[in-house]
Amino acid sequence: IAMRLLPALLNLIGVPVMFNLGRRLYRDDHVGYVAALFWAINPYQIWHSQDVRNYAIWSALSVLAMWLLVHAVEKKRRIDWLLYIVAECAALYIFFFQIFFVLVGALYVYQWRRKAWRGWLLSMIVLGVLLIPWFGQAWALAHSGYKGTAGGANPAELITRFLPALVFGETSPIFAKLWNLVLIFFGVGVFFLWRRGRQSTARFLSLYVCLPALLLTLAATRMNVFLPRYLIAAAPALLLMIAYGLVSLHRWVSYEQPRIAWSGVAFLAAFCVVLPLLTYWHSDYRKTGTDWFGLRDYLTTHVRSDDLVLLTTLDPNTGNVDPSFNYYFRNPADAYSLPRPNVDTADYIRRAAQRYRAIWFIPSGDYARPIDLALRENTQLISDQGAGENLIVREYRARELKPTEIDHPLAIRSGDLALRGYSIEQSAAQLTVILFWQPGSTTTDKVFIHLIGAINPATGSPLWAQDDHPPLPAARDVYTLNLTDVPPGSYAVQIGLYDPANPSQRRTWFNQTAEQVGESVTLSAVSK
Repeated sequence: IAMRLLPALLNLIGVPVMFNLGRRLYRDDHVGYVAALFWAINPYQIWHSQDVRNYAIWSALSVLAMWLLVHAVEKKRRIDWLLYIVAECAALYIFFFQIFFVLVGALYVYQWRRKAWRGWLLSMIVLGVLLIPWFGQAWALAHSGYKGTAGGANPAELITRFLPALVFGETSPIFAKLWNLVLIFFGVGVFFLWRRGRQSTARFLSLYVCLPALLLTLAATRMNVFLPRYLIAAAPALLLMIAYGLVSLHRWVSYEQPRIAWSGVAFLAAFCVVLPLLTYWHSDYRKTGTDWFGLRDYLTTHVRSDDLVLLTTLDPNTGNVDPSFNYYFRNPADAYSLPRPNVDTADYIRRAAQRYRAIWFIPSGDYARPIDLALRENTQLISDQGAGENLIVREYRARELKPTEIDHPLAIRSGDLALRGYSIEQSAAQLTVILFWQPGSTTTDKVFIHLIGAINPATGSPLWAQDDHPPLPAARDVYTLNLTDVPPGSYAVQIGLYDPANPSQRRTWFNQTAEQVGESVTLSAVSK
């Protein structure tokens, strides 16, 4: 919680800054209040303010730098330029793409505030000195081979995806289709500014949106960075223009039809403010995300150092996965992602099955199905379980048995059926028992696995769960017992044989010296 407070609290800087920007750019307090409100209830800002990442902090520092630049070019005081340098430097160190907005500031001063050109140039010299480590890091990143984890450039999405996301948030398909409404609101603001002779403000805010969008698209032709959050710092210009357009439209309509004007305000407030927030609150858009703790606990319990954790990549062009996985998963086992460039999925799985004791696959996203099909074709499925609240983990092993897999060697026999040993894997919802039969063993009987517990006071019978089937000829004979309804306590795992035609007739087990073991053999004790 403490870590999430930092981006949430710092993002609140945007509320007073948006008010002051609205008042300074438009000379209108009402626009400032509406713009501040838009920032405070913006679903996209709320989303990233809950995230332990840099986007909400960058957004707040960027809009602060924007306001300090506007303030400095008007006042032309040394202290104002100094504050602008501090804010711009902090925003650049928080996120690289702030450089796009520095270029916007350069064009703004050169085109419309040339009297402040000298102060801005001196500020850039000081900023350049402060950014020497930043340039070094940028050089290292550019030559590291990093290709990003998002998608490639798609200019059409700047309108159809980015605009509604920055204004309404990525809440639902309904609001994702409102890109035309965003353009209309933005156009209304430009219209009223032009009509009132404030062309420079209209051009500045338009440039503040368009130039970073263009530069991000160009960057996305070389790296996979085409995501709305990489343009979140352009949201202030959008919200400021929309706020001005709505205030101006209301005043224009209310001059002739005040009731219609206020009805329109109520409708727009409900549709553009209340509904996005309600959709955000009652949908998967909330910051529930992946249950990384549940996945971590499951993998820590089951995965060994000679296993492989196989992940579904976010982008097949890079093979990158969610970086959160490496933060939570601190297991000595290897981890790999598929699909990825120049790697044949089926071939990699065949080789990995021979090398590792087990492959633990976490299916997610659009690319999981072909990986899962390749695993099923080339390996044996051992278990398929939920991990945490919203993840699935499937265990696969090579079709050929590895002697090191037998955790508990045994040497017992019933008729022609001989048991070499067994392994047990347990989670909160399922107990997996793997039996390893001696090659060539045969029987017409069925094998049962019982989970025997204490006497239930309500029924007077043992608490138990069961799975049974004929012994499989595969290298591993897998049994699964559902633990969902099994009360907490200590239990014994027992194995036995019975005649399907006469289930009450149990077979007797013998050890290597032909001594009778019993009709049931206790393999292990487990606790839930």
